[in-house]
Amino acid sequence: MRCFHICAKCGHESFARTTLFLIRLRNNRNNRKMKNRETKKNNNSNQNGIMTVSEVSAFLRIPTSTIYELANKGKIKGVKISKHWRFLKEDIERYLYGDRHFSSIPARPQDRRLSPRLKTELSASISGDLRETKHYQKQGEIQNLSQEGALFVTDSSDDLTKLLESGDPIKLCFVLTNGQDYPVEAEGRVVHQQVNGRAFYGIKFRGLTPKQKEVLRSYVG
Repeated sequence: MRCFHICAKCGHESFARTTLFLIRLRNNRNNRKMKNRETKKNNNSNQNGIMTVSEVSAFLRIPTSTIYELANKGKIKGVKISKHWRFLKEDIERYLYGDRHFSSIPARPQDRRLSPRLKTELSASISGDLRETKHYQKQGEIQNLSQEGALFVTDSSDDLTKLLESGDPIKLCFVLTNGQDYPVEAEGRVVHQQVNGRAFYGIKFRGLTPKQKEVLRSYVG
């Protein structure tokens, strides 16, 4: 029951001191109950060594947005179940203390390649037309080959490495030997490049014929 105090001068009604004390006592009890439930929930989760994004955020004392970014890039090890990330506490502790041997492994998907990739030393050439309408042709070798693309390597002694950029169309010509020689002229685009003494071009094939796909599948495995 609530008791009111009425001022004799102005007639203003207010809670009596006893009522205010009871209200504060009830609020404190409710707050303690909520904290106990939250603590119990976290303890039950941590007993299995499984942590949520919010728990990892509180553990590392960084924003949840950073946790999502690290998880998506594979910087911290975790598993995405539907829309929810789950982490093992021991993995988070290993990351915190500097054991990051898994940091180079993407979280999901674990491998973006949809087909096997074969290491080779196939002689090949690239050709195409640059933005200045200048035709080029360059000899080199294929070091990695798949049904989707190839890694072409050549020397970096000319200006081609400065002019050829990611997204440029390119033609890759090579010969596959699998019982018999089969010349391949594959149209594609440069998806990445790197110059480190030699020039490395990642090429993604486009518009392969059914026969070319069949030959590549048979050769690569």
